Amino acid sequence: MTGAQKDDIWAFVHVEFLFGVPEGERKGSKEFPRRPPKAFSDDLAFQIRDIIMTPTSIPDVPFASAVVDAPLIRVYNFLLLLSLSYQLEILIFQATQLLLHGWKDHLKLSVAINRKSFTVQYWVRQPASSGFPAGIPQPPSLPWFGGEVTISIVPAIDPRKSTVASAPRPFDLTSGIGSSTRVPNTPINPQQVSVERDFRSPADRIKAQMERRLKLRGATAVSDEVDHCKFEVQWKPQPNALGQVLVPSALDHSGLEIDSDCLDFEALLTKVLRRHADAIMEKHLENAKTLATSEGAILFPHPDEIMLTRQGEGKAIRVQLSGNQFIVISMDAESGRYIVNESGDLGGATRG
Repeated sequence: MTGAQKDDIWAFVHVEFLFGVPEGERKGSKEFPRRPPKAFSDDLAFQIRDIIMTPTSIPDVPFASAVVDAPLIRVYNFLLLLSLSYQLEILIFQATQLLLHGWKDHLKLSVAINRKSFTVQYWVRQPASSGFPAGIPQPPSLPWFGGEVTISIVPAIDPRKSTVASAPRPFDLTSGIGSSTRVPNTPINPQQVSVERDFRSPADRIKAQMERRLKLRGATAVSDEVDHCKFEVQWKPQPNALGQVLVPSALDHSGLEIDSDCLDFEALLTKVLRRHADAIMEKHLENAKTLATSEGAILFPHPDEIMLTRQGEGKAIRVQLSGNQFIVISMDAESGRYIVNESGDLGGATRG
């Protein structure tokens, strides 16, 4: 503050983003410094000054005289969204760098118009051309991509409250109580339904809110409330990707979060691709163990004839053919393509 008197004001003097970006040409540590350049800081200072100097409009309703302006809450809300947006821009930059460095044939990037979210589709391929003569039924078409990862800035639940719907703004005259702050895809309980169907006039709703807050807080209430926002990561594998139908439990969705101390979209995407590829290889093994000849004999009757093994960082299938002849089938997690390696006598004969 400029002083301790009532007419002194708050002033913005410094900004530094407290998140981490890995070192590397494709990570964005140089393009997005923790201490932004002076032009950025100066513009930010002007915006914060306007936020502090522009009080929230308080309508002429009962108990309005007990409301005090809360400029620091407005500044906090602004800086919170600014920080999340800055981090999201870093993640978008990293995704763009992947397209520029060898991933463009396998990835597709789309950014929302408001730049509050972006989606990356992986294992993208060109639709196969129809090579079947007329009159011959064609096999069902496969998805042209394996799945997608979406990162968004979404409202979060206030940790101090146990209800799903966060409290509405006290002076929001355009929407019903609780109608705009519920987290998407969250189950609704009967109490929330009854609140959202409140048909009181805006002034009556504000009066009820003010009465409730004055009882809880004492003689005064603030004009603004703290916003709670966070990153949300959604992974949506395509059904029948690469011809394999996986049950939801076969895919591990845990741990897919944005770590502000280490913003690394490539690491997150690699984790998703590896999990999806491993689940598909396990499904292939499950199907192969049930294969039978035309006479009904099991094709691989012995467990050691076909089994899971490790190939690099992922899972692979080892198929014993005869003697020392075997093949190893793995998947390139980046492209979604299968790789067949020949070993033993078969590999030597092939190389020869």
